Amino acid sequence: MYPMLRAILPASLMVSSLAFLVITTDALSVERGRLTDFPEANDDVDTAHYFPGNPEGKLLSGKSLKVILGFRNSGETTLTVSHIAGSLNSSFRFNMYVTNFSAVTYNSVVEPGKETSFEYMFQIDPQLAGHEFTLALTAFYLDDSEHYSSTFINTSFPVFDPVASFDSKTVFVCGSLLSLAFSATYATLHVTGTLSGVKTLARKILWSTGGSKHDIHHQGLIQRNDWLRDTAWAIH
Repeated sequence: MYPMLRAILPASLMVSSLAFLVITTDALSVERGRLTDFPEANDDVDTAHYFPGNPEGKLLSGKSLKVILGFRNSGETTLTVSHIAGSLNSSFRFNMYVTNFSAVTYNSVVEPGKETSFEYMFQIDPQLAGHEFTLALTAFYLDDSEHYSSTFINTSFPVFDPVASFDSKTVFVCGSLLSLAFSATYATLHVTGTLSGVKTLARKILWSTGGSKHDIHHQGLIQRNDWLRDTAWAIH
């Protein structure tokens, strides 16, 4: 009986492993198919998008990012927006998926000639900061007979670390504020007639600081050269 078990167990393990591999492959195929096998877009649909509070569309990792989709039905058939899904892909090969974002279900009806907006939120892993990826977000919708999809974002973006993110606009604003503060202070001193007094005070401080250092140095030099006193090399 034991020899028989030793013969059956490896075969059973191989069958189980093969079954697990098939199931896993099928699951990945379904997930990948959801984001690649898209139906065609409806020609009567127009889309637009923007990032609230983030007009440049800067992708900050580790933060909840919000995008608003504007969806207009210019046709004569009622459409139902079922869901929005997205992914982050390699900027070099679009079919290489870095991460998939959760699909958000809406099931919202858009009548002919009407428009509506949808809010979609996603988050990028902080480990992806410092690299550039292609962001793809797609809206899925249908009418009574067909399914459609419209990819409203398909653009490469750099992913930033929110802690180290300090853009040129912020630097310019800070520099401008410092310049305005300096100009305002200078103008105030000039108008009140105290500018010359400040300059004189600053000059005195500089001279006194330099003079004290010179005196200390001179006195120290004299103390170190007392043995030259009353000679031709004495310091006067």
